[in-house]
Amino acid sequence: MARLLSGIVGHELIIDRLLSAAERGKIPQSFLFVGPSGVGKRLTAIAFAQALICESETSGCGICGPCLRVARGNSEGLLVIEPEKNLIKIDQIRKVLEFLHLQAISKARVIVIDNCQQMNPQASNSLLKSLEEPPEATFFFLIAPSPKHVLPTIRSRCQVVSFAPLKLAEIASKSAAPDWAQRASQGSFEKLALLSEKEELETREHAINCLRRLKVDHWAYLDPEVKNGFRDRAQAMRLSQHLALLLKDSAFWQMNAKEKILNADQEQLFLALSAVPGDQLLDAAMRALQMENALMQNRDPILVFEEFWLKTEWRA
Repeated sequence: MARLLSGIVGHELIIDRLLSAAERGKIPQSFLFVGPSGVGKRLTAIAFAQALICESETSGCGICGPCLRVARGNSEGLLVIEPEKNLIKIDQIRKVLEFLHLQAISKARVIVIDNCQQMNPQASNSLLKSLEEPPEATFFFLIAPSPKHVLPTIRSRCQVVSFAPLKLAEIASKSAAPDWAQRASQGSFEKLALLSEKEELETREHAINCLRRLKVDHWAYLDPEVKNGFRDRAQAMRLSQHLALLLKDSAFWQMNAKEKILNADQEQLFLALSAVPGDQLLDAAMRALQMENALMQNRDPILVFEEFWLKTEWRA
């Protein structure tokens, strides 16, 4: 069976409310799904599109022709728009308008706009009227990280639905990844997939080694082997993220708050840092986050890393 709603992990309350509204014929025509990446916002939008397009049931039967075409990605009633080179341009929104002007041949028409915060101003303005007065049996699902990422003129025309990170048990139900990776994913299948990649595992290991060196060697930041991880801006940002999480975990370990620890396989590192006061570890975690922000502002990665190292005061 190809009933997509049956495959959604978590978000039961959201799905129940959407289905209840559809059964009562009270469903809004424009939604804004917000929340962390990788938690199922897009999957839920497409699954609910299937339910709206289904010719048999309000929850989607999964076996009729329209349901099967949505599941295969070739439905005449569903249009999915996503950024091209990190931008949604007006030409893509024109495709939406053309789609709406075609004669409807399905029970409903659904437009899903993923990462809608990446619409340029012209695209956003072009979409406004359709969001405000959508044609009958037409539904919009816009997807973004948070409401603040979306223009107020767009946001005000949509019903905002907030998605939370998935629970650890929900991640575990669909993944055979190690426990530490499931915890470090912070409820996101997208992050979990990234943490399973060889390059990302090497980046994490580099962050662990940096903290070990930082504890005992004032001059280690001059070592080319240490610096090399920060020569590439994208990798330096990932290193900053790992450093921040590892430092927070070290502080939680000292507080005996083990349920909050994400990198649960790193007790040896936590032991190595156990002499460092917890407040200093948290201060260092904040500096790691500031390092990530500095990198986003196009500062030189090596200089940013050296500044982090030199401002961290708990070296032996």
